[in-house]
Amino acid sequence: MKKTLKVLLSLVLVTAMAVFVAACKKDTGEKVTITYAAWDLGTVENMNLERKMVEEFTLKYPNINVQIVERPKIPDPNNPENQVDQNWDDFLGAKASAQNLPDVFMHAEILKTVEMGWAEDVKDLVAADDEFDKISPDLLNSTLFDGALYGIPLKAYYFGYYVNNKIFEDAGVEAPKAGISFDDLLAKAQAVSETSTDGTGISGMRVGPDMQFWYPAYLNNDLGYYTWDGTQYNLDSTEYKNALTKRASIFTETNSAYYSDVATSEFLQQNYGVDNEFAAWDAGKQAIRWEASWMIGEWLTNQNDPDKGLYQADIDFIGMPGDKQMMVVDYLVIGKGTEHPEEALLFAKWMGFGIDGYTRRLELVEENDNYNINFTPIVNDQTLLDKYLVKYPTLVEFRKVIATSDIMFESLAKTVPGYVLSRWNGQYGQLGNETATIGQAHDMLRDGLVNFDDIAEQLNERANFFYTQAKEQLLD
Repeated sequence: MKKTLKVLLSLVLVTAMAVFVAACKKDTGEKVTITYAAWDLGTVENMNLERKMVEEFTLKYPNINVQIVERPKIPDPNNPENQVDQNWDDFLGAKASAQNLPDVFMHAEILKTVEMGWAEDVKDLVAADDEFDKISPDLLNSTLFDGALYGIPLKAYYFGYYVNNKIFEDAGVEAPKAGISFDDLLAKAQAVSETSTDGTGISGMRVGPDMQFWYPAYLNNDLGYYTWDGTQYNLDSTEYKNALTKRASIFTETNSAYYSDVATSEFLQQNYGVDNEFAAWDAGKQAIRWEASWMIGEWLTNQNDPDKGLYQADIDFIGMPGDKQMMVVDYLVIGKGTEHPEEALLFAKWMGFGIDGYTRRLELVEENDNYNINFTPIVNDQTLLDKYLVKYPTLVEFRKVIATSDIMFESLAKTVPGYVLSRWNGQYGQLGNETATIGQAHDMLRDGLVNFDDIAEQLNERANFFYTQAKEQLLD
């Protein structure tokens, strides 16, 4: 009995000592160090908002040290006397080979990180996170593969159309609103277009290069970008054929007066005093402009600068025509084999979807005129969204864009196996006297050099073949 009591007392003492030691370690401020690599950090000297956010995280969580892994410079292959950033995947590949992957890193293609064995499955880590549950299902599902979660949404951007409301007001024409039909949007552009001989004209619209790939989803809500429906491509569909027909009716020389991406540089120079399809907007001489929402911060800053062409433009963002919005997402990845997964996730949350982190971003923007935020909150939190939009009072229609629950993803390469082959590099086969890639086949369809009915079936079969093949290889 005495022996048993001694053993029990010894166990109690050991346990107490363990608790005491742990408490002492905590009291002494022992830090955990995690590493971070991203392409948007700028330089140490410039201290942009992203790098500042890293610093702010360490102030909020003093027990976690974040060590930034800088991407090395290498000789420019085209001019060895100059230095350029090393290719991102080469940089990460070298780190992986040395078994020294960053604990957290940015990546544009989640499936690439899975294929290379660089990504940690964090599904169980985020299971109990209430804020993670506030991310829209469409956005969350974009990071899932075979039941695992490899990507953490960092920044989400919308594609669509910006509106210079001043031009519409000056012309006495009601400006387009979110949800407008595509035909009505084209009509609005034509209504305010003005040619001139002295560079003072108004270009109605930049239509954008991707119309043939998003327009099928505008016609059919079951389709997404590039006719992807969640399980396969539908490139032989009536919707894709109609998209090509619609594009051909817009991109004609006779429409130069309406659409800057149709006009020649000579026409642009004579009528708007600019020499390329993008510059008319920057000069304040274009009513509607196709672009992603990552330009919001810069353009809304320019409209307050009397030295900029967009001064007093009263810019809004109406997104895509119709009811479906198109999004592109950047992700953070937790490095495979990290020794500190909880701390890595906490940091990723701070930089991306977390309410505390985004709130601090907003405060930093107020404190520093050189900072702006070009992405909306990722979590569905109305208070946070209001705090963001109060800085940009002209973004009235943008609220409706953000509220849209029906989303398609432009960046399919991030989440759909084999997309690069299915969209560009995979072999279509023989077209005339040449062997063409899938990308070349699409270009020939766009330019009217081949007949849709002659190649659509094979084009669709080849695109789906590369997807199926890549998916099977990943599952293996």
